[in-house]
Amino acid sequence: MANVLHRITKRYEVSVNTPDFPVSIWIINPDVSAFRAVLSKYWNINGDIVTEMSAAEKTVVDTDEVLLEATTQRSFEKGRFLNERGLSALVDVFIEEFNRLRQQHGLNPRTRAQLKTAIETRIDEI
Repeated sequence: MANVLHRITKRYEVSVNTPDFPVSIWIINPDVSAFRAVLSKYWNINGDIVTEMSAAEKTVVDTDEVLLEATTQRSFEKGRFLNERGLSALVDVFIEEFNRLRQQHGLNPRTRAQLKTAIETRIDEI
């Protein structure tokens, strides 16, 4: 039985059947004793050597997570807004009303795609 660490995900498994974990994907019995209390996301892997990240490297990881969360949240909100039936109907009503007003002023009509892009851009700005 051995302890293993996934080279990409940094998932640490204890007391596993070693043949079930190929060394191309897993580090067998990595020495993580010096920083076992540190979250694995703050571990550097170089070959089969595992070390704790510096404070600067940890800051980069944390910043990347915040940016990813913000991007994910924006994408979720865009999808939710543009896919819900009630909001989709509301968008269609607004387009019709806007285009009536635009026509009265000699302006070209707006399309659903243009409104979608404008909404997505505004979500990114918030």
